[in-house]
Amino acid sequence: MSYDFSRLSILVVEESLLMRELMRDILREFNIREVTEVSKPEVAYDLLVKRPYDLMFIDWSPDCDGLTLLKRIRQEKKAPRR
Repeated sequence: MSYDFSRLSILVVEESLLMRELMRDILREFNIREVTEVSKPEVAYDLLVKRPYDLMFIDWSPDCDGLTLLKRIRQEKKAPRR
C-alpha cells in the first residue's frame, strides 16, 4: 500500500534553524512539498488565521512557547480549526 502525502500542508514552529531544516528535509522525504517554517509562535498564529494547515509540529522549549500557542488556538473564537 502506498500513501500520497504530496497534498499535505505542514507548519513547523521551531526556534532552532537546524531543527527546522531537519524537519523540512524529513517531511520532503515523504513527498510533502508544502512545508512552512517559522521560529516564533506569534508568526505561526498569524499564518494560521490566514490559512489552515493539515498538520503542525510545534516546539515546546522555554524560548519557543508552543503550549501558549496551542491554548490560544483552542480559546480564541476567530482561530481556525480550534
